[in-house]
Amino acid sequence: NDDHRSVTDIKLGDKVRIFGKIQCLSIEENGKAIREIHASLVEKVEISGSIGVEARHWQICSDLEVDMVQDPTRFNSLSYVDLLGYQIAEQIQHGHRLPASDDTVGEWRVFGVSCRCTLEYKAELLYCHCTAKVEPLDPHFAFRDALLVHLLKVQSECCTQLTFPFRGVKINPRLQEKAMEVAAKSRGNQADSNPKLLADRLLLGTFRALRNDGVLNLVDADKDIYLLITRRWVLEPYVRRKISQSYELGKKNFIALHDAPYLDQIHRDRLLYIKRCIAREGE
Repeated sequence: NDDHRSVTDIKLGDKVRIFGKIQCLSIEENGKAIREIHASLVEKVEISGSIGVEARHWQICSDLEVDMVQDPTRFNSLSYVDLLGYQIAEQIQHGHRLPASDDTVGEWRVFGVSCRCTLEYKAELLYCHCTAKVEPLDPHFAFRDALLVHLLKVQSECCTQLTFPFRGVKINPRLQEKAMEVAAKSRGNQADSNPKLLADRLLLGTFRALRNDGVLNLVDADKDIYLLITRRWVLEPYVRRKISQSYELGKKNFIALHDAPYLDQIHRDRLLYIKRCIAREGE
């Protein structure tokens, strides 16, 4: 926005500090990586006197390339990994919190790089224990798993988006039994509490968490009607529609979600993941 630009604009040749992230867009057949910098903040860096720090940085980069060519068995990228800082070096050296090498569509951005969940609903809901808000009465997500599997089974019998009343879940005998079982195990210091009351509290807490996590949306507060936000029936049609609209407008990306209030709690990485998957279909 020109109205908010600094008096001292940044120009070619200025030294700047960039805050953001580097995203790998693709890997060519020759192994060359095409990367893109997504900058969230760019600020000018004033350097007085010697520019030795800048020179040393590029000297280290140059030395790395020379060393790797002359003696690749002794000098490789791991030899210089400490220069990236302790946290990144630790991740690389021990393989912790690193995305899988074959994850070319950014699945790790949705589930996290350490996710090992093999849940029945993970692919369809783009949701797992790693990204779930914890309900104290169900710390291991036993009731939540049962609820989501049940809802997906009902969804499989429909040919459209699934909307359902809260009461329909509350009076389901199998879910009632599961809620009582899970609540009983989590009673702890609440030994004198009514099991039925705890089960009801668990159900309400689970719905609240699922709404917060963008898995359910309350579409009718008066009738207590919920929408199950699945990939096939809700998210993917929305993304495809936005892609089509962006092409019509001559724009490359879509950002605004104001036209879909039922997606208010959806993390944008879910939508971008689906967008990348759709893009790969055309390759």
